[in-house]
Amino acid sequence: MQKINNWQLIDITNGQSADNTLISNNYNAKINNWQSIDITNGQSADNTLISNNYNAKINNWQSIDITNGQSADNTLISNNYNAKINNWQSIDITNGQSADNTLISNNYNAKINNWQSIDITN
Repeated sequence: MQKINNWQLIDITNGQSADNTLISNNYNAKINNWQSIDITNGQSADNTLISNNYNAKINNWQSIDITNGQSADNTLISNNYNAKINNWQSIDITNGQSADNTLISNNYNAKINNWQSIDITN
């Protein structure tokens, strides 16, 4: 079940599979070079670029902004609210439960894993 609706200037390229995907209310979203990505129950993804993904799962999110990424290997980001993860390269975020009002910026080889109810701001 793949649903990508209410989008503007969205570019989804070179994907392998997008299982149970719902991407809604998108603006300038780019999700490319991905394999087995699962993005569910989204509200908006403004100015989003998600590139070179592997087994990425970003679900139950609202108003997420993920920009300028290179790779997000074995990533699970769940139950997000106002999450912003930008300017990252080779980030690995696994087994998350919630990331409320989160801003993770200017990352390089960042690994944030096995977390529950994390709040990272500014």
